[in-house]
Amino acid sequence: MESRILILKILLILDNQLCCKMTIDEIYKNNEISVRSYNICKYNSLESLDKLIDYYFRNHSFETLRNCGRRSDRELIDLCRKYETNIINNTIEKANENTLEETIVSLSRIQREVINSFILVNTNSLSVRSKNAISQFLNGNFSVRNFAEKILLNKKFILASIDNVGKKSILELEVYISIVNDFIISVKEANDEHQLITLKNSFLIRQTFSISKIPIEILQSESIFQLTDFLFENNAFFNKNHNSIIQQALKIYNNTEDRTLEEIAIKNNLSRERVRQIRKDC
Repeated sequence: MESRILILKILLILDNQLCCKMTIDEIYKNNEISVRSYNICKYNSLESLDKLIDYYFRNHSFETLRNCGRRSDRELIDLCRKYETNIINNTIEKANENTLEETIVSLSRIQREVINSFILVNTNSLSVRSKNAISQFLNGNFSVRNFAEKILLNKKFILASIDNVGKKSILELEVYISIVNDFIISVKEANDEHQLITLKNSFLIRQTFSISKIPIEILQSESIFQLTDFLFENNAFFNKNHNSIIQQALKIYNNTEDRTLEEIAIKNNLSRERVRQIRKDC
């Protein structure tokens, strides 16, 4: 994969250089070089940008050109570096886009299902405003293909252009999109179904609940009950006191005794009304 990306980047660089046919006359009209530098280029038959860049690549300087002083040399070098940087940046961007597109197209059914679930869970963890905005933008379709088509591979996509998105939502959605992008790449690199499950659980627990230490049996678990139990034990949903009250009040575990609000209140040194409020709020 890495060798293919490297070859692709090299080919794109060469392609960009060959297509870079802007003339020195056009560059001069755009006020990108002085009259002196323009005359030096014309006199030395460097009449297009690709010839100028090619000369710079081979000689690393323009000082040997007739009538070229330090100022013109610096000016022409800066011009070459400017367009060289643009070419490389565009090349890398295209290579990354092509690689991501290839990755998404080649995903297996299981990989797509894992990513789709991941996108949906992370969407549900967004603030109400961000969730509504991105849901509307994606038309409620959180499949990886739709997500990639409308966001990751869409050159015209701008977060600020989404309806009802403010500054806070933009920051939140930038992180959200970055997490999804990273997860897609990680899923593609997973070798088997067990790795996919481990990867999914790891991302969901670490990113959504900020829990760093996760036992291997939890990472490899396909049981929603085992995962939920682990999250309860680590106070992922509520703080420690509320967590204890919720477990008692809702009788989450089969081996727990039924307790009235009064009993829970006495055990936790709270009023009956406070226990009722906590249960209702959670």
